[in-house]
Amino acid sequence: MKKPDWDAPQSFTAGCDGNEYYLIDAKTKTAHHDMDPVVLGANSRDIQRVSMREFTAEEPFKDELAAKDISLTNTKTIDGEMCYEVEIKTEGGRQKAVVWWISTKDFLPRGVKRVHAPRSGDGEDGSTQLMIRNVIATKKTKPEVFKLKVPAGYTKTDEFAP
Repeated sequence: MKKPDWDAPQSFTAGCDGNEYYLIDAKTKTAHHDMDPVVLGANSRDIQRVSMREFTAEEPFKDELAAKDISLTNTKTIDGEMCYEVEIKTEGGRQKAVVWWISTKDFLPRGVKRVHAPRSGDGEDGSTQLMIRNVIATKKTKPEVFKLKVPAGYTKTDEFAP
């Protein structure tokens, strides 16, 4: 992830199993976990924006399906996979629009772009884009795939990351 005021991108290892969020900090060898997404630390909001939370949601795409303005706009090839491009204009909140790239073969997401209004109300819109590669579709995904796996030599804590 690279914010406009950062000199270089920073890497984060973070996730959510649908119940708990976690961040693995390689610098401090600490695995932070908690049900509150703030456990992800000072960049929690941005980390959540570049994660594919729909994979662990009880009702994936619920907000998108309730939108009044949904359109199939194009197709795009991602990692050799032909995808439908679906644009959704959202109302209320800072998120203005979402573009999903959904596989024409297995109907799993391969990417998402979220467009956000500026926090102050002035300035240009911001956006995040997440592309997923090497997706292997199976009939049933085991929930443990999304659970925190604490690397050897790391300390597990429920304290919030800095």
